[in-house]
Amino acid sequence: MTSKTPAYRYRTPDRAELAAGLRELADFLTAHPEVPIPFAPRLTVFNRGGTDADRAAAVKTAADALDTEVNADGLHFEAVRMFGPLVYEIWASTDAGYADYRARTSYDESIRP
Repeated sequence: MTSKTPAYRYRTPDRAELAAGLRELADFLTAHPEVPIPFAPRLTVFNRGGTDADRAAAVKTAADALDTEVNADGLHFEAVRMFGPLVYEIWASTDAGYADYRARTSYDESIRP
């Protein structure tokens, strides 16, 4: 059997390309009910770069467009909206959140089961 799957590579698509891909996926899933679907479908956007204020502003801008609120816990900012059963979220970590993550994972490669 010949695979139709191209080698996957991480990259940021442009907006139109992403929207077209989501439509293509929706059409495919509609046409192929035998194909399993995710238990909890989620599309997460990680906002990186800039300062805490820059990241908070980007999440706030998205929250306004999504007509939802920003959730903040001192370590992270997030805005979440449901599109049917699909969760769309934009998420950003504060500098303190990055430091907390690095501290919690600093021993990961030293621990073996």
